[in-house]
Amino acid sequence: EAAKKSIYFQMYILGNDNAGLDFFGAFEKAARRGIRVIVILDVMSLDIWAGNVSRLREAGAEVLYSSFWFQRMHRKILVVDEIVAYAGGVNIAREFSVWRDLMIRVTGSVLGPILRSFFRIYQASGGANKELYKKRKINDGKRAGMSFVDHGLGKRRNILRRYYEERIGSAKQSLILVTPYFFPPRWFIALLHQAIIRKVKIDILLPETSAGDHPFA
Repeated sequence: EAAKKSIYFQMYILGNDNAGLDFFGAFEKAARRGIRVIVILDVMSLDIWAGNVSRLREAGAEVLYSSFWFQRMHRKILVVDEIVAYAGGVNIAREFSVWRDLMIRVTGSVLGPILRSFFRIYQASGGANKELYKKRKINDGKRAGMSFVDHGLGKRRNILRRYYEERIGSAKQSLILVTPYFFPPRWFIALLHQAIIRKVKIDILLPETSAGDHPFA
C-alpha cells in the first residue's frame, strides 16, 4: 500500500484464500494507481482462480509463471520500490498461517543480488519489459554484512551446496539451522558430523506440530 514506484513479487504458493489478507486487492490497487507491479508465480500456484489473475492483468500488473520442466522455484520474495525486500520461507495461503516460518526484512547493499536474481527469473519467465533485463547487472559495488544465495536454474543448481560446504566447513563455534524439512543427503550429514568433531555447537529447529508437509521429519 505504501509503494510509490514498483512492486516485485515472486511466490512459490499463492492461494485464493490469503488468511484474511487481500494480496490480490492490494496488487490491483497499486497497479491502478500507476505502480509497476510484477508477480511471478511457481507452478504450485496454478490453481489460483482465473478471475484473480485476470483482474491483476486488467489493472496493468504483469503476472508470469516460472515453470521450468519439473524444476520448481521455491522462492518467496517481495521487493518494494527497489529499496526494501522481504525474503524467507512463508507461502501465502490460509493453510500456512499456522506454520512456524521466517521472513526477513532487507535493506542496503544486499538488495543488489536480490534484484539481480529477480530480474534473471523475470527474463527466463518471458517478462515483457526488456528494459528490465538490464537490471540483471545491478551492482552497487558495496560489500554487505549478509548475503543472498542465488540458487536456481542451470549452473546455479549446486550453488547452495557449495555455500553450505564453505560455511559449515569453516564454522568454529556455532551453527543454527531453521527448516520446515529435514531430510539431509549424505554430504550434508558429513558436514555436520565434521563440525561436531570440531566441537561446534549445532542447533536444528524443526516444526514440532503436524502443521507441515512432513510431520514425521
